Amino acid sequence: MATRDRAGFAEFVAARAAALHRAAYLMVGDVGHAQDLVQEALTKTYVAWPRLRDTSNAEACTRKAGRDRVRGGPADRLSSPGDQPKGSGSGASETALARAAVSPRRWCWRHSTS
Repeated sequence: MATRDRAGFAEFVAARAAALHRAAYLMVGDVGHAQDLVQEALTKTYVAWPRLRDTSNAEACTRKAGRDRVRGGPADRLSSPGDQPKGSGSGASETALARAAVSPRRWCWRHSTS
């Protein structure tokens, strides 16, 4: 098993955190959610760090982890019970709930790449 290079990962974070945050902000449109997204993506990258064949691809790995998190299901996008869309009772359709849970910016971004 490969060893975890903490110093290399710390260098990567120091060098690329600002760019990753800007990309995350463009995906979610909110500073707080962008910070959370970057933290989650960096955590996944840290776990995968020993398996990376070429650490120069770490930023692509991190961006993909963030993008995959944003593209998750409606349950992934809702961060708290207070974020539940109105009309989320038993009669609301899943599609309407999914669209209400996603901001227009994220909905456009998600569908423009498929």
